[in-house]
Amino acid sequence: MGRVLLVNDKESIMDRTAAMLEDMGWQVHIASSHKAALWICVARRPSLAVVDIEMRGGAGLETISKIRRTDRKLAILAVTRGRYDDTLIKVAKECGANHYVIGPVSAAKLSAAIEAGLACGCLPTGPQ
Repeated sequence: MGRVLLVNDKESIMDRTAAMLEDMGWQVHIASSHKAALWICVARRPSLAVVDIEMRGGAGLETISKIRRTDRKLAILAVTRGRYDDTLIKVAKECGANHYVIGPVSAAKLSAAIEAGLACGCLPTGPQ
């Protein structure tokens, strides 16, 4: 079973997203800060990270950047909370995100973003 790191500072959103990923077959590890996310990256070695890029104080972008420096191969899916912003998506990709999904996140949107990432070779092969 594939492992995914889910990073979000909103507990209710994190819980819903974790349930969606688990329903897709992923083993989910959650973190609400970049420190916890980095620890999970080292200790659990996930194959995918799903990171809210709109965390307080720019912490989502900082988290993507720190994860990327820690693990050059980890696939990172950036998530917005509900607005499409070319600049924000561009910065997330510059920080190290491989692909993105625009919120609000539903199971269908999350699955489609993962599938699109798989199709372009941006994301791992999925939850074995």
